[in-house]
Amino acid sequence: MGKWLEVNGEAIYESEVYSKKADEGVYYTQRDGNIYAITNTFPSKETLFAEIDYSDKYNVTLLGSDAKVELIDRDGKLGLKADICAPEDVACEHLYVFKLS
Repeated sequence: MGKWLEVNGEAIYESEVYSKKADEGVYYTQRDGNIYAITNTFPSKETLFAEIDYSDKYNVTLLGSDAKVELIDRDGKLGLKADICAPEDVACEHLYVFKLS
């Protein structure tokens, strides 16, 4: 847990809930104008964040990785997919955090 918070703590510490409604396995927080989309789906697979409207203006990063993140328009909602192949490409396990700014 400590290592996960070291990588992803900005999505937790001093953050607020972004949306109380979310699909199973997806959680949202916000802090300092950023949205954090937290998922248990391995980020190389596309994940739909149904509570976030699609915009090509988002600058998206996957915390703990320098992988490129693809933004996908799914009927006006945001889909994300990171260009990674293996778990060792991300500095954490179990829950993955996309930062949208």
